[in-house]
Amino acid sequence: MWLERLGRGAAVHRRWVLAGWVVALVGLVVLAGALGGTTNDIFRVPGTDSQAAFDILEADFPDQNLPAATLVFAAERDEQITDAKYADAIEAALSKVEALPHVKSVSNPFQTAEQIAQAEELMGVTPRGAIGVSKDLRLATSNVVFDAEANDPRQTLGPDAFDNLDAALAQARDAGLVTKIGGAIADVYDTGGGGIADHADEIGLVIAAIILVIAFGSIVAAGMPIGVALVGLGAGLSIVAALEAVTTIGSVAPILGTMIGLGVGIDYSLFIVTRYRENLANGMAPIDAVADAIKTAGSAVLFAGITVCIATLGLAIAGIPYVTTLGWVAALVVAVIVVAALTLLPALLGFAGTKVNALSIPGLGKNSADGSPVWHRWAHVVARRPIIYCIISLVLLGALALPFKDMRLGFPDDGTAPSDTQQRGAYDLVSEHFGPGEIGELVVTL
Repeated sequence: MWLERLGRGAAVHRRWVLAGWVVALVGLVVLAGALGGTTNDIFRVPGTDSQAAFDILEADFPDQNLPAATLVFAAERDEQITDAKYADAIEAALSKVEALPHVKSVSNPFQTAEQIAQAEELMGVTPRGAIGVSKDLRLATSNVVFDAEANDPRQTLGPDAFDNLDAALAQARDAGLVTKIGGAIADVYDTGGGGIADHADEIGLVIAAIILVIAFGSIVAAGMPIGVALVGLGAGLSIVAALEAVTTIGSVAPILGTMIGLGVGIDYSLFIVTRYRENLANGMAPIDAVADAIKTAGSAVLFAGITVCIATLGLAIAGIPYVTTLGWVAALVVAVIVVAALTLLPALLGFAGTKVNALSIPGLGKNSADGSPVWHRWAHVVARRPIIYCIISLVLLGALALPFKDMRLGFPDDGTAPSDTQQRGAYDLVSEHFGPGEIGELVVTL
């Protein structure tokens, strides 16, 4: 079988295989850096009325689609935003905002309030979306429009855009006002989280390493699946980064590729290492053990990898280009990791030989007293009392599924942003003083 020959060849010529992977990985990283591609979040839904409306605005009123920021100024309770000390501070801050790079226009909330009053007198109703100064005179808002790429402000604005905007509001804060920034600029540059949330991947790797050490009882055996997964992931994401220079790839795609890639990379290598160790325990020579592991567990890895790739490529059926990109990026990363599991891993096993169980942890990964593996005995315990364990499993799964009943489906907006972000603060303030929905308008084109 060709998989057996592949595994044997990789183990025998392990130095060449390892050198090839090192050269390929370094080359891909250098290529991706040299091309300097970036992600671009262009979200289009062809064939929908909303996309047609967007295209009309883009053609006839392009400023409507430019990225914007909503500046919110709030006075303390029993204070009025129209007091001279506050009004002067707001206008001074807006002057600084107007001088920032790529700022196309800045609305004056007090002039907007006058326009609303005139419209109320003329039409007898308050125009929706024309926010300026709240009725209780405690909140003022200004709309800042940037001269940037409509679909993704990162293509024109630098990473300092949000910080510069926030710094320009310092005078208003010094005057005693609460300032918040909402809109597309805040969505891009003020993602919230921080702290432990910024290290989710590293935490996941540490947990995976602990689980593998417990399962294998050997640091060498546990390290191989993680090492292969990281190399494959690095190569796959480098290819994606290089492709960013020649095609449109959304910012979510590499994140999705990382999530799926790490999971399947560790899982696939785990299958092969487990079978290799079993073969050694049954008296097979190391090279033969590698060849057999790739022939058996490797075939399962290949089949599973192909299945995952087909499933993610199936996202193209949705007909949304952005979602289609998510699918093929994930499939690309998984394909590279499968290749790593079938070539790099057998080479590493060839290096390890019979020392794959080296650096063992006392008391872990050992067999039970009667010589049967612990998990083998556990399977027999469950099989002897299927009804009891079925009930226990259903109860546990039901408990885990309880949060589903409170799930709220819909499109995210600033009201669903993390509570520590400025856009969430802006959304809450506007909703409180202007009413729910005021910050979310519906645009109709005729």
